[in-house]
Amino acid sequence: MVAYSDVPAVNMLYQEQEQITMAINMLDAGGKVTNFTVSPPPQDPGVMGMPIMMQVMIATIDPSPDLMAQARAALITRQNEIITELAAMGVTDSPPARSVVRE
Repeated sequence: MVAYSDVPAVNMLYQEQEQITMAINMLDAGGKVTNFTVSPPPQDPGVMGMPIMMQVMIATIDPSPDLMAQARAALITRQNEIITELAAMGVTDSPPARSVVRE
């Protein structure tokens, strides 16, 4: 049973899970990663004078099969982590974990 105070977190995980599922389904249907964002490392509050870095969005013109496979594997890994997080919160009706290997 999910604690009432955990409902917002469960809802956020469900939303992330839906987006990940859609992305995996698109990749499996022949979709491509068209861009990705690289974020800077977190700033160390104890270090002064660090240059401020902005995130960078990279467009992929013709992504390699290796990039596509790695993106799919990362999505499945996160999807399985979400299933574990939901179970730890008491959610009992989650889909089964997926394998990185296409079924």
